[in-house]
Parts: sequence; C-alpha cells; structure tokens
Amino acid sequence: SAFDDYSLTPNYLTDVSEVDTKTIVLGHETSMPLILSPTGTSRLFHHKKEVAIAKAGAKFGIPYALSAMAADYWIPHPHRLIDKIIRDTNGNNLELIVEGGVRRGNHIIKAIAAGADACSIGRAYLYGLSAGGQDGVDKCLSIFQAELEHSMTLLGTQTIKDIKPEHLSKLNEPNV
Repeated sequence: SAFDDYSLTPNYLTDVSEVDTKTIVLGHETSMPLILSPTGTSRLFHHKKEVAIAKAGAKFGIPYALSAMAADYWIPHPHRLIDKIIRDTNGNNLELIVEGGVRRGNHIIKAIAAGADACSIGRAYLYGLSAGGQDGVDKCLSIFQAELEHSMTLLGTQTIKDIKPEHLSKLNEPNV
C-alpha cells in the first residue's frame, strides 16, 4: 500500500498513560477516525452481509457507507492526493476521508498526519465478515483500535488532534 512509503516519527518521554482515539467524523463523535467503506460484495462473504457490518459499526460507534459498486483503478491513490487537495482548497470546510490501502492502525495515523480527517476500510472488514460474521467484523475493528492506540502511544499523542505533519516522514528522504 502507498502508506508503506512513509514512516512515523516517535516522540519519547511524553505522558501517554491515557490515549483517546475519539474524534468527529461527518459531524458526529466516533470511537476512532474510521468509516466502514462500501464494497458492494458483502453478500459474497457472509449470509448476513450488510446487516452484520452495520451492527459492528454501530457497536464501535463508527459509520458504515453502503456501496454504489463504484471503483476506478486508474486514478492515483487517495493518500498521494491529500497535499494537493488541501492546498487547492486551503482546507476550507473540507472533511477529507481517505479510502483505499488502509490495512493497519498506523495507516490511519499516517493519513491524519498528512492532513486527512478519517479513513475508510473495506477489504479488512470483509476478511472478518467471511471468517465470523459480525463477530469477525468486531474483531477486525478491535485490532484497528488496538493498533491505533499503540501507534498513538509510540508517537506520544494522547488525542487524534495531537497528530501533526511532523509525525510523518517519507522513507528514503532525510527527516528535517
């Protein structure tokens, strides 16, 4: 994934005895900066399909977007467009949600450090759905939550708002 081109810069000797991953997404408080993306293929992975995903999202307090089955593989990865989008809009009244390539909790941190407000996932929860229905999606979201908290602790950030561009470095470039 494009997120692997970037690393996070840890911050030591910072009080992170309590880490809070809650944030505001689409005007509502969520447990973490994550949305369950539309995939259009849930029915292939579990007989309870969208209902299982929506229930897991509700349990974790994160939104679920239903699919319109749209995909275009010829556009650049959204993570690589964040700087341009923010620059071109001056970030005015823009809530930027990165979709695609989000496989781990630290990918969420990298996207937020680059300027996104949240990320959405699809493939990751489909694996959970196929393995265990709603319980599998719950497990997937628990893993994302734990990885997010772990990454925030290593960065020395207590809240999502504490994540800044200084926490992100492009690999093979000097960290200035």
